This record gives sequence, C-alpha cells and structure tokens, in this order.
Amino acid sequence: MSAATVRTALDVPVRRAKGLLDTHLLLWAGLPPVHRYPSHRLLVAQAITEGIPLGTHDAALDRSPGPIQVA
Repeated sequence: MSAATVRTALDVPVRRAKGLLDTHLLLWAGLPPVHRYPSHRLLVAQAITEGIPLGTHDAALDRSPGPIQVA
C-alpha cells in the first residue's frame, strides 16, 4: 500500500460517518493482502484495533492476523 493511498484514505470525510478511525486505516494499510477485497481487510483492522472477534464464513480471512473466528 502506498503512502499516497493511505493519505487519500485518511482525508476522505465520509469515513467519519462510517466510524473509521485513523488507527483502523493505518493498520489496514499494513495488513498483508491475504484477501483480495480491501473492505474485508478493513474489517480485520477494525477487529484488531477494537479487540473484537470477527466471525466469518470466509476461510480466506482465517490467514489474517487478529481475532478471526471462521465458522
């Protein structure tokens, strides 16, 4: 992830309405691309940052760091 992409993501005003924090986006930028959808990596970043387990049926997310519980 490039620094320009992260800066752009941090500058988007709509993210505030979605509850996205700088810490979520900074962690998201550093996560390995084990899943092809950036939005799924963002869910992982939020789960890690907030300390909340993420339940999913998506086996690809099982390779992500953090509190992932694949059913």
